[in-house]
Parts: sequence; C-alpha cells; structure tokens
Amino acid sequence: MITEDLLRDIYGEKLEFTWVTTREAALSKTARKSFDVLLFDYFLGATRGLDVIREICETGNDKAPMILLTGQDCRETDIEAMEAGATDYLVKQDLNPTSLERAIRYSLKQKKAEQRIKHLANHDGLTGLPNRSHFMTQLEWSIQICRRHKSYGCVLFLDLDHFKAINDTLGHDAGDELLMEVSRRLKDAVRGEDIVARLGGDEFVILMHQIDDSIARATDGVQIVVQKIQAAIRKNFDLAGKTLFVTSSIGGVTFPEPAETSEEILKCADLAMYESKFSGRDSFSLFNPGMEAAVQKELTMETALRTAVNNDELSLLYQPIVDIQNRQTIGHEVLVRWNNPDLGLVVPHDFIPLAAKSDLILQIDEWVIENALTVMAGIPVGQFLSLNVSFRQLKDAGFVPFIKRTLDKTGFRADQLFLEMQEGELYHHLEMVLTPINQLREMGLRFAIDDFGTGSGSLTALNALPIEMIKIDEAFSHDVLIDKKDAAIVRSIIALANDLNIYVFPKGIETIEQKDFMANNGAVHAQGNFFAEPRPMESANPMSKAG
Repeated sequence: MITEDLLRDIYGEKLEFTWVTTREAALSKTARKSFDVLLFDYFLGATRGLDVIREICETGNDKAPMILLTGQDCRETDIEAMEAGATDYLVKQDLNPTSLERAIRYSLKQKKAEQRIKHLANHDGLTGLPNRSHFMTQLEWSIQICRRHKSYGCVLFLDLDHFKAINDTLGHDAGDELLMEVSRRLKDAVRGEDIVARLGGDEFVILMHQIDDSIARATDGVQIVVQKIQAAIRKNFDLAGKTLFVTSSIGGVTFPEPAETSEEILKCADLAMYESKFSGRDSFSLFNPGMEAAVQKELTMETALRTAVNNDELSLLYQPIVDIQNRQTIGHEVLVRWNNPDLGLVVPHDFIPLAAKSDLILQIDEWVIENALTVMAGIPVGQFLSLNVSFRQLKDAGFVPFIKRTLDKTGFRADQLFLEMQEGELYHHLEMVLTPINQLREMGLRFAIDDFGTGSGSLTALNALPIEMIKIDEAFSHDVLIDKKDAAIVRSIIALANDLNIYVFPKGIETIEQKDFMANNGAVHAQGNFFAEPRPMESANPMSKAG
C-alpha cells in the first residue's frame, strides 16, 4: 500500500487505482480494461511479476507501460525486466514520489514512442490502414479461431480498375487522394469487426472474421458486404477538378478451407480477383479450384502476346462497309488477327481484352495503325478507313504526336481515317479523352462509337464529342427478326443517326432478311459477312464491289 500512498501524493484525486494480488486477476484486468500505467511487484502471489509482464505482452494487452518494483538492485534483474517487456524497474528501498513520478513519466513517453514505431511498422503510410504484415498476422489468428469454433471467414482482394491510367493522366497526387478516399469508403462499407488493409499500389484486402458457422450463410454475408463495397466505390470521385467514375475488381475466398495457410488463402483471393478482371472488371468472383488453371492460361497467353509484334505474328484483315442497295464499298474496318506457333489462331475477343489490361495494347494499337495506313495509303477519295483505338491509347500523351508522324510518313489523308471508340470506355472516361479527341479532330480525323446501344453512355458521348459515325452492335443485328425489343432499339438508333446526319452502320449482317430489315428501316450502309468476309488487303480491292 506504500506505492498507492506515493501515487496519491503525486497525482492526488486524479488517481484511479486498481489493486490485484494474483496472476489470474492481473491477466483478466489487463484484458478487459485500459490503464495508463501498470506497476508490478517482483512477486505477485505465487508467480513472479516478470512472468506476468511476459504473458501480458504475449497476449497483446501491453498497451500501457509496465514498471517492475523489486528489492534487488542488480544488472541481471534490469536486463531480465527489459527482455520481459517492462519499460523500467525501480528498487523499493529508493522509492519516493520524485523517482516514481519520473519513472512513470519516462515510461509513458517511451511507450508512446514504441507504439508510434509499431504503428508505422504495421500500417500503410498513405492511408493509415494496416499493411500486409499486420494483415497476415490477423489472418493467421482468424484462421485458428475459425478452425477451433468450426466457423467460416473470408478474405476479399480488391483492385481498382484502370488506376494506372488515372494516376498517369491526373498525376500521383490525385492518385494518392483517390487511394485515401477509397480506404475511407471501404472502412465505412464493411462490418465493424472487419479489417481493411492496403497491400500496396491500388490493392486492398478485407478480412471478414467468423461470419457464420454455415458456409451458405457465410457466403450470403460476403455477398452483402461486396455489394456495399461496390456501391461505395461506384459513387463519383472528385479529383483534381474532375469528376471520375471508378470501379473495382474483387475476388474472395472463404476459409479455413480450401487452403491451409494464410499465404495460400491470400493467393486464392488474388486468383479470384484476376478472374473478375478477366470477366470484364467491375465484378466479384468467389474462388473455386478451377480458377488457377484459367489464370495460368491467361498468363501464358500474355507472355506469348508480349513477343507477337516483334515475331511478326500479327496480321490485318479488312472488312468492307457497303452501300446496302448497290453494295459499293464506301469504307473498310481494320481487324487484327494473331497467329501464334504454340497457341494457333487466337481471335481478338480473346487477346485484345488481355492486352487492354496492360501497356501491350499501346504497342498493338500503334502497330495496327502504322501498318493499316501504310497499306491503305492509296484508298480512293470518298472511301474511309475505320479502326478501333483503346481508351489507354487515346489518353496516352504520345498518341496525338504518333498519329501526326504516321500520317506524314504514309501520306494517308486525315479526313479518311475514322477512329472507333468503345461506348462503355467513353462513358466512364469521357473527361479524360476530350482533349486528345479535340486535338485529333483539328487535324482532320473523324470519330465513331463502336457497339452503340450496349452501354449506358450513348447519348452522353454523342452530345459531348464530335461523333460522325455510330456502329450498331451485331448482337442487335442478329436478333432483329426474333426480338421485338431489339428491333425497336435498332429502328430508334437508325432514326437518331439520320436525324443527326451521321453515318450509321449495323454490324454483323449475316442474312438477306437482316439486310432487308435494315434497309426498310432507313439504314443506308451496313457491314457483315453477308456482303463480304474480312480478308487481307490484296484480295480486298478498295475499288471493287462487295459480295
């Protein structure tokens, strides 16, 4: 009780003192209550105070500084106390208000510094979220608890779609601001007991601990949280004076099965996230064992694709765009094909989305443009060349100069070149491509919207951009004779284009009945295998009629 008297001399009525006499009571109190400082006698009942200090540190309840009081003034006790986790030790014979107050003050300062260092070691410097190391420690603990209680948890792996493009276009400060806002939204979207961490870059992980003892109910709980996360991320972000629409690809895996270790569980969640990427982004995939093979196939294809241009594995085909009535060719769409010695002929549907996930698309786009303009440099006046460009290409700082150099080098007329843009990409990144589109328009280039009507931004893009051509997605063309809704949509698109005095081309015309439907509803031009299949330029004479 002498210690309590000394403390009251120092702190007066501000002191709240809790006294325990056993190891069990000490462990219980420190687990349930927060203290500013803990004082331990060298002997605590039948147990040494040093051993209790060590146990408190092992349980993670060592948030307050711990001072050991001992009757032994020796170096060995000092060293043992520090190794156990004590911040200081005092010899009882020398105890007085001044020495006790100084020890407490120094210990509080030292503990605060230790906690700051520990926080920095375990948390991300930008967002303040737990980092990978801290997350993996918590995941290992959660796995053990779930196994013991026969319950299920989940790890969610989230990656922001097109983050690199945003970072490159708006700058790293805007990218950092986006990451901080995403971290805030994630914390608000998950359950109170969930842990949100940042692995690095634009990768975040969420630990959902002990969701339920039923795998079905646990999976339902995961879906609810994922929906909240997606809704939070899809809300507009105001960055660098611009309003951005951002999406995410999310993968998830429940545990303790199918993986054994925390690293394996994180890998499974990562694989599921890549499945979401390959599925078109802005989606969620839950891990299944077949995913690893699918992801490995994609990685093999990506590795081969990186050498496709240099190995002369790409080739160009040209499909005529024709006047429906007389089948006179008025233009050509450029289509790229990839023939790999190991993979065989790979269709664009398989490799273009893969290339679009990285800078590979820039290399492929430039190869296509340079080769197509070289081959078609003598295209007759009145005809045009139409080719797709990706959002990544449009926003790249070197794209406009590249187009100018290529036009000068090949002699191709700028006003005979249409650049096609995917409707969905335009809608989500409209503000980011306005400047390069206007610069290219001033050079004489013309612009088209591909797959018109399949997204939610058709009218927005038409209103904001200098569009001179819209191409109706072939899915509508295929079903106009059997689906009244598709027929009505096609009629509306054709009427809209005619009212705006811009080209409109239904794609994918395969039959005479489809051709007649388009003609009877106001379409003047069309494209599809009914008129001519894609073919190399040597057999696609620009002067000839299609068919």
